[in-house]
Amino acid sequence: MILCLDVGNSQIYGGVFDKDECILRFRRTSKTGASSDEFGLFLRSVLRENNVDPEKIQSISLCTVVPEVLHSLKNACRKYFQHNPFVLQAGVKTGLKIKYRNPVEVGADRIANSIAATYLYPNKNIIVIDFGTATTFCAINAEKEYLGGVIIPG
Repeated sequence: MILCLDVGNSQIYGGVFDKDECILRFRRTSKTGASSDEFGLFLRSVLRENNVDPEKIQSISLCTVVPEVLHSLKNACRKYFQHNPFVLQAGVKTGLKIKYRNPVEVGADRIANSIAATYLYPNKNIIVIDFGTATTFCAINAEKEYLGGVIIPG
């Protein structure tokens, strides 16, 4: 099973996948200042409460737009699951070509959304809209090139 964590400005969205099926969805506040123990205990607790054995988690993936929580979350994954999480961030090879002057400026959330969209709609020109704390629009062409986008208040 794979534990996936998407850390936004207001919420942490989580999901557990068994093969290609999402068997659990959950969320909690992404308040900064939470310790690795708080995150780890929360994650193990939510899994157990939903009849998912934490020992069955084989890997963990996370992306965040809140850098302050990354250290605590990574430590929680190591301490409570004995896994180094895969972190989607600048420099990770995804198959998506970022056509920005400075690709590091593209948030991990926008990259994750774009990768998912190109997987769900291969060889299509796509506009991805994410209604979160901020609303983002991202344009991806059929060649899996991230062309850009805008951010507006949510």
